[in-house]
Amino acid sequence: MELHRCRDDVVVPGETEACFAVLRDVGTYARWWTLVRLDVVSGETRLSPGVRFRLTGARPDGTSVSWIVRVTAAHAPTRLELE
Repeated sequence: MELHRCRDDVVVPGETEACFAVLRDVGTYARWWTLVRLDVVSGETRLSPGVRFRLTGARPDGTSVSWIVRVTAAHAPTRLELE
């Protein structure tokens, strides 16, 4: 199995609960996370345990890369666990 890591961060001036709600709603991702594209594979558009989605992006050399992620836990309003 090939390991992929994707890191992107930003400080958002907002209430924790409101920010976490946006983070869980993958329908908003195209508006604010342009590093990768996210497509739901199974489950709903609200990230919760069991939801699977595909992330697609590009490496620094321009090579396209895509991988499947599964939500294993949601600890509102502070953390999503993925594998």
